[in-house]
Amino acid sequence: MPWPATTAANAYLITGNFDRALADYSAAIELRPEYAEAYNNRGFAYGRRGGFEQAIRDLSRAIELAPDYGEAYNNRAVAYFSLLEYDKAWADVRACRRFGGTPAPELVQALTEATGPID
Repeated sequence: MPWPATTAANAYLITGNFDRALADYSAAIELRPEYAEAYNNRGFAYGRRGGFEQAIRDLSRAIELAPDYGEAYNNRAVAYFSLLEYDKAWADVRACRRFGGTPAPELVQALTEATGPID
C-alpha cells in the first residue's frame, strides 16, 4: 500500500508532470529514507525524463532496501537498456523474474533484438 505522502507524486507521474513527481518523491524520501517504493518511483520518473544515471542510483537504492523488489529490477533494466548496458539489463530481467516480477515484454523484445536471445 502506498504511503500517503507519495499519492500526489504518483498522480503527477501518471499525468507526465515529472518535475512535480520528482519533488514529491524526494520529499517523501526525506521524511522516510527507508521507503523503497519512493526510490523506485522516483527512479522511474528520472528514467521517463531521460535521467538514466539518476534512475539507476535510485533504483539501486530501492533494491538495496528491498532486495526482492521485482519491479525495481525491471525499471533498472529499462534504464540500463537505455544506456546500452545490455548485460546489466539482462541480469536485472532475470532478477525481476526470480523475485516474481514480470519484465516488460517490450524491454525483453528490444533486448533480444539488440543482443540476440540470452535469457
